[in-house]
Amino acid sequence: MSSYITSLIKITDFPETLINGELYCNTWESFDKEERKEVGDNTELTAAVLNTEIRFMNRRYYTRLINSDTLYTPIFCMTALYSKKYIKPTFIKLWDERFRKFGQYAVVITDVKEFLFRLNEQQPGFCFAPVEYIDFAKLCGKAVYKPIIKKDKYLFGYQQEFRIYNHSIALTIDKNFNVPGIQKINATAKKFFIGDLHDIAIEYNNTDQLFDGVSVNLKVDWNYCHKTNLVKDNLS
Repeated sequence: MSSYITSLIKITDFPETLINGELYCNTWESFDKEERKEVGDNTELTAAVLNTEIRFMNRRYYTRLINSDTLYTPIFCMTALYSKKYIKPTFIKLWDERFRKFGQYAVVITDVKEFLFRLNEQQPGFCFAPVEYIDFAKLCGKAVYKPIIKKDKYLFGYQQEFRIYNHSIALTIDKNFNVPGIQKINATAKKFFIGDLHDIAIEYNNTDQLFDGVSVNLKVDWNYCHKTNLVKDNLS
Protein backbone atom coordinates (compact mmCIF):
# COMPACT_ATOMS: atom_id res chain seq x y z
CA MET A 1 0.00 0.00 0.00
CA SER A 2 1.23 3.49 -0.85
CA SER A 3 1.18 5.05 2.60
CA TYR A 4 4.03 7.55 2.48
CA ILE A 5 3.56 11.19 1.48
CA THR A 6 6.61 12.17 -0.53
CA SER A 7 5.45 15.54 -1.85
CA LEU A 8 2.68 18.11 -1.57
CA ILE A 9 1.35 19.86 -4.65
CA LYS A 10 -0.65 23.07 -4.90
CA ILE A 11 -2.64 23.81 -8.08
CA THR A 12 -3.27 27.55 -8.10
CA ASP A 13 -3.54 30.74 -10.13
CA PHE A 14 -1.13 32.47 -7.73
CA PRO A 15 1.96 30.28 -7.32
CA GLU A 16 4.20 33.12 -6.15
CA THR A 17 2.10 33.47 -3.00
CA LEU A 18 3.02 29.98 -1.79
CA ILE A 19 6.62 30.20 -3.05
CA ASN A 20 7.00 33.34 -0.93
CA GLY A 21 5.80 31.39 2.08
CA GLU A 22 2.24 32.67 2.35
CA LEU A 23 -0.67 30.29 2.87
CA TYR A 24 -3.74 31.99 1.44
CA CYS A 25 -6.53 30.49 3.53
CA ASN A 26 -10.23 30.55 2.82
CA THR A 27 -12.86 29.51 5.34
CA TRP A 28 -14.52 26.15 5.58
CA GLU A 29 -17.78 27.94 4.79
CA SER A 30 -16.34 29.24 1.51
CA PHE A 31 -15.45 25.73 0.36
CA ASP A 32 -19.07 24.75 0.89
CA LYS A 33 -20.24 27.64 -1.28
CA GLU A 34 -17.85 26.60 -4.06
CA GLU A 35 -20.10 23.63 -4.84
CA ARG A 36 -22.16 26.01 -6.96
CA LYS A 37 -19.15 26.29 -9.25
CA GLU A 38 -18.67 22.50 -9.28
CA VAL A 39 -15.43 22.90 -7.40
CA GLY A 40 -16.44 21.99 -3.87
CA ASP A 41 -18.05 19.11 -2.07
CA ASN A 42 -21.77 19.10 -1.30
CA THR A 43 -20.99 17.11 1.84
CA GLU A 44 -18.33 19.62 2.91
CA LEU A 45 -20.16 20.76 6.04
CA THR A 46 -21.92 17.48 6.75
CA ALA A 47 -21.96 16.19 10.31
CA ALA A 48 -24.21 13.19 9.69
CA VAL A 49 -26.18 11.48 6.95
CA LEU A 50 -29.59 10.00 7.62
CA ASN A 51 -31.02 7.41 5.22
CA THR A 52 -34.71 6.59 5.38
CA GLU A 53 -37.31 4.90 3.19
CA ILE A 54 -40.36 6.92 2.16
CA ARG A 55 -42.88 5.27 -0.15
CA PHE A 56 -40.28 2.76 -1.33
CA MET A 57 -37.89 5.55 -2.27
CA ASN A 58 -34.56 5.90 -0.53
CA ARG A 59 -33.81 9.46 0.40
CA ARG A 60 -30.76 10.88 2.05
CA TYR A 61 -30.80 13.74 4.50
CA TYR A 62 -27.73 15.73 5.48
CA THR A 63 -27.30 17.26 8.91
CA ARG A 64 -25.21 20.34 8.34
CA LEU A 65 -23.09 22.44 10.66
CA ILE A 66 -24.82 25.74 9.92
CA ASN A 67 -24.11 27.26 13.33
CA SER A 68 -20.80 25.58 13.99
CA ASP A 69 -17.88 27.64 15.26
CA THR A 70 -15.72 25.91 12.67
CA LEU A 71 -17.60 27.51 9.77
CA TYR A 72 -14.96 30.23 9.74
CA THR A 73 -11.90 28.05 10.23
CA PRO A 74 -9.09 29.08 7.83
CA ILE A 75 -8.09 26.21 5.54
CA PHE A 76 -5.29 25.72 3.02
CA CYS A 77 -5.64 22.73 0.66
CA MET A 78 -2.93 20.80 -1.16
CA THR A 79 -2.65 17.49 -3.01
CA ALA A 80 -0.57 14.72 -1.45
CA LEU A 81 1.67 12.52 -3.57
CA TYR A 82 1.83 9.00 -2.14
CA SER A 83 4.45 6.30 -2.59
CA LYS A 84 5.48 2.94 -1.17
CA LYS A 85 8.38 2.97 1.26
CA TYR A 86 11.82 3.50 -0.26
CA ILE A 87 10.35 4.00 -3.74
CA LYS A 88 11.05 7.69 -4.11
CA PRO A 89 9.24 9.05 -7.16
CA THR A 90 11.48 11.08 -9.44
CA PHE A 91 8.71 11.55 -11.98
CA ILE A 92 5.52 13.39 -10.97
CA LYS A 93 2.42 13.29 -13.11
CA LEU A 94 -1.11 14.52 -12.35
CA TRP A 95 -3.63 11.73 -12.78
CA ASP A 96 -6.99 13.43 -13.27
CA GLU A 97 -8.10 16.21 -15.62
CA ARG A 98 -10.36 17.62 -12.91
CA PHE A 99 -7.31 19.17 -11.28
CA ARG A 100 -7.33 21.82 -14.02
CA LYS A 101 -10.26 23.63 -12.43
CA PHE A 102 -8.12 24.61 -9.43
CA GLY A 103 -5.70 26.80 -11.36
CA GLN A 104 -3.28 27.28 -14.23
CA TYR A 105 -0.04 26.83 -12.31
CA ALA A 106 1.44 24.32 -9.89
CA VAL A 107 3.85 24.38 -6.96
CA VAL A 108 5.58 21.15 -5.92
CA ILE A 109 7.02 20.88 -2.40
CA THR A 110 10.23 18.86 -2.56
CA ASP A 111 10.75 18.37 1.19
CA VAL A 112 7.54 17.65 3.12
CA LYS A 113 9.29 17.38 6.50
CA GLU A 114 10.92 20.79 6.16
CA PHE A 115 7.71 22.35 4.87
CA LEU A 116 5.74 21.17 7.91
CA PHE A 117 8.61 22.13 10.23
CA ARG A 118 8.37 25.72 8.98
CA LEU A 119 4.61 25.65 9.37
CA ASN A 120 4.97 24.51 13.01
CA GLU A 121 7.68 27.05 13.70
CA GLN A 122 5.98 30.08 12.15
CA GLN A 123 2.32 29.17 12.73
CA PRO A 124 2.24 26.77 15.70
CA GLY A 125 -1.55 27.03 16.03
CA PHE A 126 -2.12 25.38 12.67
CA CYS A 127 -3.05 21.72 12.33
CA PHE A 128 -2.74 19.42 9.32
CA ALA A 129 -3.85 16.01 8.12
CA PRO A 130 -4.52 13.99 4.98
CA VAL A 131 -8.23 14.06 4.19
CA GLU A 132 -10.01 10.78 4.85
CA TYR A 133 -12.40 9.83 2.05
CA ILE A 134 -15.54 8.06 3.18
CA ASP A 135 -18.75 6.65 1.72
CA PHE A 136 -21.48 8.94 3.03
CA ALA A 137 -24.15 6.57 1.75
CA LYS A 138 -23.13 3.94 4.28
CA LEU A 139 -23.06 6.13 7.37
CA CYS A 140 -26.73 5.45 8.18
CA GLY A 141 -27.12 8.38 10.54
CA LYS A 142 -23.73 8.11 12.19
CA ALA A 143 -21.95 11.32 13.04
CA VAL A 144 -18.84 12.29 11.10
CA TYR A 145 -16.25 13.14 13.72
CA LYS A 146 -13.69 15.76 12.75
CA PRO A 147 -15.63 16.51 9.55
CA ILE A 148 -13.17 19.19 8.52
CA ILE A 149 -10.88 16.40 7.25
CA LYS A 150 -13.57 14.10 5.80
CA LYS A 151 -14.80 14.15 2.20
CA ASP A 152 -16.90 12.06 -0.17
CA LYS A 153 -14.90 9.05 -1.32
CA TYR A 154 -16.35 8.58 -4.78
CA LEU A 155 -16.66 12.20 -5.87
CA PHE A 156 -13.45 13.62 -4.46
CA GLY A 157 -11.08 10.78 -3.67
CA TYR A 158 -8.98 11.62 -6.70
CA GLN A 159 -7.89 14.87 -5.02
CA GLN A 160 -5.74 13.10 -2.38
CA GLU A 161 -6.18 16.28 -0.39
CA PHE A 162 -3.94 17.37 2.45
CA ARG A 163 -5.46 20.09 4.64
CA ILE A 164 -3.77 22.73 6.77
CA TYR A 165 -6.13 24.57 9.09
CA ASN A 166 -6.52 26.45 12.37
CA HIS A 167 -9.75 26.11 14.28
CA SER A 168 -8.62 28.52 17.00
CA ILE A 169 -9.05 31.32 14.45
CA ALA A 170 -12.27 32.54 12.83
CA LEU A 171 -12.19 34.55 9.62
CA THR A 172 -15.48 36.39 9.60
CA ILE A 173 -17.01 39.84 9.27
CA ASP A 174 -19.99 38.74 11.35
CA LYS A 175 -20.27 41.39 14.08
CA ASN A 176 -22.11 38.96 16.33
CA PHE A 177 -19.40 36.29 16.30
CA ASN A 178 -17.89 36.04 19.76
CA VAL A 179 -16.72 32.60 20.83
CA PRO A 180 -14.42 32.18 23.84
CA GLY A 181 -11.07 30.72 22.89
CA ILE A 182 -11.37 31.58 19.19
CA GLN A 183 -9.55 34.59 17.80
CA LYS A 184 -11.75 36.53 15.42
CA ILE A 185 -10.07 38.16 12.41
CA ASN A 186 -12.28 40.60 10.54
CA ALA A 187 -11.82 39.06 7.09
CA THR A 188 -13.18 36.23 4.96
CA ALA A 189 -9.74 35.11 3.75
CA LYS A 190 -6.20 35.72 4.96
CA LYS A 191 -2.55 34.98 4.24
CA PHE A 192 -0.47 33.31 6.96
CA PHE A 193 3.32 33.51 6.58
CA ILE A 194 5.48 30.41 7.14
CA GLY A 195 8.78 31.57 5.66
CA ASP A 196 10.27 31.70 2.18
CA LEU A 197 9.98 28.36 0.32
CA HIS A 198 12.16 28.92 -2.73
CA ASP A 199 14.63 26.29 -1.52
CA ILE A 200 12.03 23.52 -1.09
CA ALA A 201 9.46 24.34 -3.76
CA ILE A 202 9.36 24.30 -7.55
CA GLU A 203 6.95 26.42 -9.58
CA TYR A 204 5.52 25.16 -12.86
CA ASN A 205 4.09 27.87 -15.07
CA ASN A 206 1.53 25.60 -16.66
CA THR A 207 -0.30 22.60 -15.23
CA ASP A 208 0.17 20.92 -18.62
CA GLN A 209 3.73 20.25 -17.49
CA LEU A 210 2.49 18.13 -14.60
CA PHE A 211 -0.08 16.36 -16.74
CA ASP A 212 2.73 15.45 -19.13
CA GLY A 213 4.97 14.53 -16.21
CA VAL A 214 8.04 16.21 -14.71
CA SER A 215 11.25 14.96 -13.16
CA VAL A 216 11.66 16.14 -9.57
CA ASN A 217 14.39 15.51 -7.01
CA LEU A 218 12.54 14.95 -3.73
CA LYS A 219 14.03 14.79 -0.25
CA VAL A 220 12.15 12.13 1.71
CA ASP A 221 12.55 11.19 5.37
CA TRP A 222 10.91 7.75 5.42
CA ASN A 223 10.75 7.62 9.22
CA TYR A 224 8.74 10.84 9.19
CA CYS A 225 6.53 10.86 6.12
CA HIS A 226 4.16 7.95 6.77
CA LYS A 227 0.65 9.39 6.45
CA THR A 228 -0.25 8.44 10.02
CA ASN A 229 2.64 10.58 11.28
CA LEU A 230 1.57 13.60 9.26
CA VAL A 231 -1.38 14.41 11.46
CA LYS A 232 -1.56 17.31 13.87
CA ASP A 233 -5.09 17.86 15.06
CA ASN A 234 -6.83 19.03 18.21
CA LEU A 235 -10.32 19.52 16.83
CA SER A 236 -12.81 18.52 19.47
